[in-house]
Amino acid sequence: MADHTTAWERFEDWIKKVIELRGTDLHLVPGYKPMARVDGKLQQVDDLLLTREQTHWVGVCLFGNQVLYEMGYPAYMHQSRTYGDTIADISLATAGGGKTVAVRLHGGKIPSIEDVNLPERVTELLNAPNGIVLVAGPHGSGKTTTLYALVDWINRNRALHICTVEKPRHYMFKPLQAVVSQREVGLDGANHAAVLQAAMQQDPDVIMI
Repeated sequence: MADHTTAWERFEDWIKKVIELRGTDLHLVPGYKPMARVDGKLQQVDDLLLTREQTHWVGVCLFGNQVLYEMGYPAYMHQSRTYGDTIADISLATAGGGKTVAVRLHGGKIPSIEDVNLPERVTELLNAPNGIVLVAGPHGSGKTTTLYALVDWINRNRALHICTVEKPRHYMFKPLQAVVSQREVGLDGANHAAVLQAAMQQDPDVIMI
């Protein structure tokens, strides 16, 4: 029989199922069954009809002590967890007095500079001994994907120390030629400035923000 802990007991199984389905998101909303976004459309991943108590308990288990939680944490909270090569970007929000949980999944193979159609000349920038590379464009234009592709090229081709300042992490860099220290705002520091300051003290050759 389902009780207030049931959703939390199944939480990781739901995430793993979304990964197996190659989905991008998991939604837990009181009054609805757990839903995943697969190929742009929502589909059910469990028959459990979620209650306010269940989504509230998921929030408590994710974000800490129940008493403090009920005393008025911010209406929005965020954290990341890793499942193999997949990063789960988890957000908790208040809606209609209840708690909703949304999980965005990132990860897998980091795109190459060829995958994002960058010209070969860009490697001249990546081989430079110093300098600044700015990646700009409108929302959805691929700025984040491009940044990861650039850093992945350095990781594959240069023996350097790379420090990242991310919010959230979208991919996990594997140990190749470089050493990559990935830091996330909210997890490794309260804000971008704090995480960047920490990175600056770690003898970085390259910093990605």
